[in-house]
Amino acid sequence: MKKIRVSMQVILSLLMAVVLFQVKGEYALASGLPTTGYKVVADGGTTNLSDKVYRMDEDVLNLEVVRTDGSPLSEIDVFWVTSANEVVSLTEGSVGIVDLARKGPGYSTVTATIKEKGLETVLATLKVHIKIDFSIDYTGLTLIDNKYLEMDTGNISEIKLVYADGNTVDRSNGKISFESLKPQIATVNSTTDKVRITAIGGGRTQILVTVAGLDGVTEAKDLVKEFNVIVKPSFELETLAYPSQSGVNVDIPDTPISQDVPLYEFFLKTNAASSSNLNWVIKEAYTGKIIDITSSDKMKVNIGVNQSVHISEIKAGTYDIYAFAADDTDTKSGFTYAFMRIVVPIMFHRTKSVSNSYDVVMSVNDFYNIIDNSNIPAIDIFEKDTYADAKKIIDFDTIKGEYKARVKGKTTVTLVYDDSIKELYDKALTIPDIDLNFTIIDDIVLDTASATLYEGSTIPIRAIVTNDNLTVKWESMDPSVAKVAADSDDPDNDRVRIITAGVADKEKGFSTTDIYASLVDDHGVIKKVKCTIIVRKPVVKIVLSKPTVKINVGDTESLSATIDPVELTNKTKIHWMSSDESIVSIKIFNDREIDITGIKAGHATISAIDQDNVVVGYSHVTVEEPVVGIELSSKDIEADLSTPFIQLVAIISPSIASDKSIQWKSTNTSVVDINNIGLVTIKSAGKASIIATSINNPLVSAICNITIHTPVMGLTMEKPDLTLKTGDSTQLTYILLPVDATNKSVAWSSSNPTIVDVDATGKVTAKSAGNAVIMLRSLDHGLTAYTTIKVTTGGSKVEDAGFKFDVEELEMDTGDKYEIKVTFEDKSMKVNDLRWASNNTGVVSVDHYGKLKANNPGVATVVATDEYGDRVYLKVTVVRPVDSILLNFTERAIKIGEKFNLDASVNPSDATRKKIEWVSSNPSVATITKNGLVEGLAGGVTTITAKIDGEEVTAKSIVTVNVDSTSIELNHSSYRLGLGERVNLKATVLPNFANQNVTWKSSDTRVATVNAQGRVVGISYGFATITATTKDGNEVETYAEIEVVRPVNRIHISSGSLSMMTGESAKLTAT
Repeated sequence: MKKIRVSMQVILSLLMAVVLFQVKGEYALASGLPTTGYKVVADGGTTNLSDKVYRMDEDVLNLEVVRTDGSPLSEIDVFWVTSANEVVSLTEGSVGIVDLARKGPGYSTVTATIKEKGLETVLATLKVHIKIDFSIDYTGLTLIDNKYLEMDTGNISEIKLVYADGNTVDRSNGKISFESLKPQIATVNSTTDKVRITAIGGGRTQILVTVAGLDGVTEAKDLVKEFNVIVKPSFELETLAYPSQSGVNVDIPDTPISQDVPLYEFFLKTNAASSSNLNWVIKEAYTGKIIDITSSDKMKVNIGVNQSVHISEIKAGTYDIYAFAADDTDTKSGFTYAFMRIVVPIMFHRTKSVSNSYDVVMSVNDFYNIIDNSNIPAIDIFEKDTYADAKKIIDFDTIKGEYKARVKGKTTVTLVYDDSIKELYDKALTIPDIDLNFTIIDDIVLDTASATLYEGSTIPIRAIVTNDNLTVKWESMDPSVAKVAADSDDPDNDRVRIITAGVADKEKGFSTTDIYASLVDDHGVIKKVKCTIIVRKPVVKIVLSKPTVKINVGDTESLSATIDPVELTNKTKIHWMSSDESIVSIKIFNDREIDITGIKAGHATISAIDQDNVVVGYSHVTVEEPVVGIELSSKDIEADLSTPFIQLVAIISPSIASDKSIQWKSTNTSVVDINNIGLVTIKSAGKASIIATSINNPLVSAICNITIHTPVMGLTMEKPDLTLKTGDSTQLTYILLPVDATNKSVAWSSSNPTIVDVDATGKVTAKSAGNAVIMLRSLDHGLTAYTTIKVTTGGSKVEDAGFKFDVEELEMDTGDKYEIKVTFEDKSMKVNDLRWASNNTGVVSVDHYGKLKANNPGVATVVATDEYGDRVYLKVTVVRPVDSILLNFTERAIKIGEKFNLDASVNPSDATRKKIEWVSSNPSVATITKNGLVEGLAGGVTTITAKIDGEEVTAKSIVTVNVDSTSIELNHSSYRLGLGERVNLKATVLPNFANQNVTWKSSDTRVATVNAQGRVVGISYGFATITATTKDGNEVETYAEIEVVRPVNRIHISSGSLSMMTGESAKLTAT
């Protein structure tokens, strides 16, 4: 056969047929369609909404793509996509028209992609940001000042969210978040169509309703609605159980109740989680004067982070106490306030009961101050005192309010209240006279009547006598406990002795003895007085169970103190203190055990102090604001290998979280890797998920799904030249590399269709004699390949070669070998008579005997040529098998109607077959789409299997679909627990496939505590109720009654052994 060669000049001339041409300065496609000049309009309007935020206030909105010049749409396809189906859904109509249906509040970016009809060529991409706003409907509620909702503790109020047109918002889409700024005052949760506010404790808080805006769109800001909740305050005077009264729009309640409070100090227990949540005002009842509670000589007021207000050192008088939940302390503001009027009587000597007569014992020359020894606010409240007959015994200083004992004897002073003073008590109240009964002693008295010393310490004691001519003798009743010795600085002075503490009893921790001082003369003892000495073992060290503690805001941790020496553990009174109660609060169970609770982020030191011996143990506490949520800058990313890096940013909520550290992880590091600052490195094509997990709260994470496309890197024709006869047709084949390229679309064209025509599949038909070039162009990256065809009116085709192969196409795994079998028309020819070649030896190589070796994935053409130049071609596809499939979830629990994406990636990343097929073992429980979207349909468990056609490996994910809880069963409905013992409560949530997670709570943690796993510990004797509550939002509860009792240490049986005859009986008793 004669072969014809085509010159390079001919080929180059044919290539001059260009596909693109320039019209009016803009490039256009060969079809003549413009790539610009489109806009999006709404409901038949003319305003261009592209890249704008458009507010949708109705149920349905029509969007349409039109040309800016008004010409009709033709020869194009328009594809519509919404970024948030839970905000708007789409229903496409005719070309360029879509109907939007309102689903829920928020933003959704609606994208219209315009393509050349039937092709992948993108002419334009238009975006409209749809905004659906909402408001709060207060229908049925009474508001104060049109913005405050006032509630009673424990009450529940409901509001609705409505659109601008008044229709109710369906809450099922989950885009709306609810937050109470102070959940200890009021909590908020929502159902499908209502928002429920529950009043917890007195105070004021804000409820925020938020829908997130769009990142990168300035006009699409967060939609935030807020309203204020006031929970009515109340309080009780704890010691006397007096309740507060309520008032509104009046200075005081109509019938104020005067409560007698014969106390120097007391606690007001509020209905607030912290008494600081309320605003306090205290007035003098009959002057209206407001007392400065931060610094007043009338009383000391301590408003703490716990529920109670501590009032101490209160002076006699009548006071009105107000507690306001609102910021406004005006009694006529319209808000309900709590009120109590207390009457503090005149009392002396800090007694716990009111008396009209008090005894005072003094030595000669002693002083008695009536202000220091009573609760009177001033001396002049008494009109007069009757002590004219007593002036021989005592004197009175009217300026200082002091009585001075002059001589030995007894007298009574009567104090008469001045009725003209109206500031302290009701004018109708009669204040009785008060008698002070003075006894003035002579002879001898000790300056110290009793003292507590620690082992080895000393104290001086002085004897005061009225007769300097008499002698004092000293004696210790137990010198091993306390010794008496003269003062070394003044050894001859018998009026002073030094007491040295001996050894305390080891078991009790202390010992007691008396020191006697006797006044004697020549005739013997005149008078004997004593000082009682208590000797204690000193506390050497206090060690706390945890020297350092790190907790989150709202978390609670237990601390205990160990005393050295250990025998003082139950005998030492410890004072607990937080260096900053606004950061860490303390709840004291006993001298040795407390609970600490994080209030806000910061640092505080917990001190356990032995005040008698000034020994301190410390625990340094760090309170962190916990991380509750993570949002990534992108949730889904598509890129190709031309993009080397992608930066992900994690947005932590709340923004004031203490530890914002993130642990980054790639589910397939062969596709993408990520460093510790969120920088993603693209390594190969495939799919992977980036998981960002909070270091502070490992339960909080976010996922970004990344798909890396494979670009077209090479394009060659399997037959670069070909000879046909007129009228012949043949199918041209080509090699596009890599074989797993994402976009494999190509376009065919002929340089001279009158000689050779080519259709869209690459089938060529010889029309007339001559030469033509067939051009193949990839739509991705625009690579080209060519086949030169000569058309003759006679001759032979390459298909008429005198030999053929045993296969026309071949697929091999990497590393495989194959020997081509050749059949010759000329029986004398052998395989090695042919010239063998591969157009890509990196993919497949061939030796002189037609033996193939698969090297790497890809497509290559193997050609054998005989001595006449006839050729036979073989297309060889080399594939790399899949070793394993990786899933982003191996198990997941969801609710009915909930959806999530399963993402799969293959290993190795350059495996040839990567198309995942999904199968649900129980589609009645959960289904999965071809794109991996799982949806829960009914309660149960199903296995989702990922597989690849042609591969044996699979991967499975266990999906549990939970149903709503209806009840809880506990393994113990009641339990008797020994002090210090433990029992594990186990909860079974019904029905089957309900979420089994519950929270545990004790009604009295002083009696029994319970942890998150249901382990109950007996703390002190008594009863407590343990409540288990479901976590699925239905708040189903059940209870277990716990009684903590003294544990049985030993059982004694009345007889240790018995000897009995057959038929006899005996009675045994157990104690």
